[in-house]
Amino acid sequence: MLIVWFASTLMLTLAPFGPVREPLPFTWLNPATHPLGLFDFYANIALFLPLGVFAARLGFTMRGVVAVGMLFSLFIETMQAYIVVRSPSGWDLVANTMGSVLGVVWSQALLHLSHRVLTRPVRIALLVGGTAFSIYMTKNYGARVRFFYMLPFVYGVLGSMAACSLFRPPHIAAVLCWAGVLMLCGPAVAPLDGLWLLCLTAGVVLGTWPFERSANAPAPSPAPTVG
Repeated sequence: MLIVWFASTLMLTLAPFGPVREPLPFTWLNPATHPLGLFDFYANIALFLPLGVFAARLGFTMRGVVAVGMLFSLFIETMQAYIVVRSPSGWDLVANTMGSVLGVVWSQALLHLSHRVLTRPVRIALLVGGTAFSIYMTKNYGARVRFFYMLPFVYGVLGSMAACSLFRPPHIAAVLCWAGVLMLCGPAVAPLDGLWLLCLTAGVVLGTWPFERSANAPAPSPAPTVG
């Protein structure tokens, strides 16, 4: 899944791959030279969340995740300096690195707190609210390029987190969430392309994985009796 994320992120951030220009000077690395767009900043954080989650699942340390996220983001921004329709920014580098770190924190926090903080009523509220949000946003903003690939990722995360409290085992909840989003959003978003489905799948995996880990965790051994 990590390889799929790398490939889809390259397509999302570098396509179209032309026309090519003379590379921009590296002054773009200084965030002070570019205005901060909050939507783009948050979107770049969300884009790199899966990297932190999947890397943590593979046993990467926080230092390793930061290094991979920063270097991959630097590669993307450097390539964008050669593409006319792309605009590299130091803020993107900062946001991508933050997203990688938050992905590790996300996976660890949900793994330990999923059954204490995300109680059944909270997850049901997420499911109902996420459904209403998905219908509204898809109908009103689904055709906008800036939202088109972010929305299915958000739907996948929120929906799978909520579905895991209603259905067992977690992979069944993931399948139902994935199919449910397509049923709700499919008629409003036409045509659905492969990258849209990939973003939805990444969101479902990201929201479901901590619950899979919790379900598969060995039960604690009983305390030894004295006497």
